[in-house]
Amino acid sequence: FAFFTALFGIIQVVVYNLGIDTGKGPFWFFGTLSLFPGGLFGFRVNVFFGEPTYYAMSMSGALFVAIHDLIYANKAFYFKRFAASVVILGVYLSFSGTIVGSFAFIFILLALNYGVIRYLLIASPIALMLFIQLITTSNDLESRYDGTLSLFLDAPTKSFNVYKYHGSSVILYDHLFVAVQNFINHPLFGTGIGSHEIAYDKYSLIKNHIIYQYRPNVKDASSMFNRLLSETGLFGIGLFIFLIVSAFIKKRSTKDDKLWIISAACLVVIMINMARQGHYFLNGFPFYVWMYYSVFKERKNLLIEGKNNKPVFFEQNEQTMKSIESTNKSK
Repeated sequence: FAFFTALFGIIQVVVYNLGIDTGKGPFWFFGTLSLFPGGLFGFRVNVFFGEPTYYAMSMSGALFVAIHDLIYANKAFYFKRFAASVVILGVYLSFSGTIVGSFAFIFILLALNYGVIRYLLIASPIALMLFIQLITTSNDLESRYDGTLSLFLDAPTKSFNVYKYHGSSVILYDHLFVAVQNFINHPLFGTGIGSHEIAYDKYSLIKNHIIYQYRPNVKDASSMFNRLLSETGLFGIGLFIFLIVSAFIKKRSTKDDKLWIISAACLVVIMINMARQGHYFLNGFPFYVWMYYSVFKERKNLLIEGKNNKPVFFEQNEQTMKSIESTNKSK
């Protein structure tokens, strides 16, 4: 699904720039699919998803597999080089700010499993150049990155000029501010599922601004972390951190390579949602959490079975030792 979705997005870019279909023809299902201006090629790919960010986030797990399989073709989990390249390019064409986070987190997971020193000394400069190129290639990505960085460094608390920063950055910061204020007042259990909207009306820095009167992302707090902090307090955040840490598969092994890759791919999706999307059920989010835990349980069962079942060569050695002992006794 990820491959054909990415391929369809690439085809959309090609036919759009050739003038074959500019958003109202069959490649946009005669106008039923949205077209978001921007990017390097006239629009930001979102294919069948509500917006480019949702598309990039939903594809982030497949992006991990694609990057892994492209770099380590001899240990490929699913994609051949061509298919992996299609997935990576298709996600890149969304020009979503979440791509930077996805690549960074994927880089960290690969470094943990294939050698931190190797990545720090060799791959880090290459990765840094790719990140810089990714950000500076598109005005959309550059403005989002610069806006978010500047805004969080400036750390306004009471009021700030909304025209100075990128709109998405302002909204994300505002919801973080609301979540923190609500958490300070209700630290243990928050104010309950679905209550961030009420907290927004109390603490938002931009609620009275004419541009933002439509209350952007008020239901999902712009990120899962913001929403959990606001609605569930220490209990919800603690439970979530416990799940992520306790079920984390740090190192792969030859016996469970596939389980490690599935787990890491799910973790990428979970962490990107924590950073940029706060709807509890959007695009099957609970499924990834469930699969992340299930893979951990599957791996644990394999390790237990491995300890209980002795290897054949060990059993043969035991038999050999017994025969030697019996021979010595008879002598």
